[in-house]
Amino acid sequence: MQNKNLFFDYLSKFNTFQIEELHVFSHAAGGGLYLGYHNQESGNSRNAAYNQSIRRGKRITYEEVVEAEVGHC
Repeated sequence: MQNKNLFFDYLSKFNTFQIEELHVFSHAAGGGLYLGYHNQESGNSRNAAYNQSIRRGKRITYEEVVEAEVGHC
């Protein structure tokens, strides 16, 4: 899974469980784990957030970057 919402939605469907280990192949950054960092959905969301900040005439905020990362956990 490359989308954070799909990932957590999948995990939430278990009624009761304990996770001893969870292996994730991904990237990490200052904001945490990134799923599907190089997929098109993430790139489109990232570019849209950046372009919106340009239209406002202000630098993009950290919170906007994290929100734009659809693969960021």
